[in-house]
Amino acid sequence: MGKIMTLPPPDGPFEPPSPQPPTPPPSWEAQPPAFQQPWPAQPAVPQPPWPAHPPYIQPKSPAVAVVASLLVPGLGSMLSGNGGIGTLILCLWIVAFLASFILIGIPFAIGFWIWGMIQAHADAVKWNARHGIIS
Repeated sequence: MGKIMTLPPPDGPFEPPSPQPPTPPPSWEAQPPAFQQPWPAQPAVPQPPWPAHPPYIQPKSPAVAVVASLLVPGLGSMLSGNGGIGTLILCLWIVAFLASFILIGIPFAIGFWIWGMIQAHADAVKWNARHGIIS
């Protein structure tokens, strides 16, 4: 088979080498700065590119909502951000308007029309209050 190699015996008692701190490469050594900036350094956390203040929120006008619902029932609620209620008011008003040809729908059409204007005002005020706008 193969030959096993053996090391020759040491000449004397074994002594471990004395520990010495590792020397850093020359590029790691402290070097004086080539240029001292007169202003503070950039922050470690990158700053956002947009301004720190929140964007301007355009308030919803209750008067515009009421006028829109005066022209088309439910439109003011839709413009004020409550599309579900606005669509419901418009659909109920259309059904009541069609039923007015047999005279039963006239009071309902007027009622849904008035409800649309009141709801539009309330929706605009609620939207403004949710966004911190007093109206």
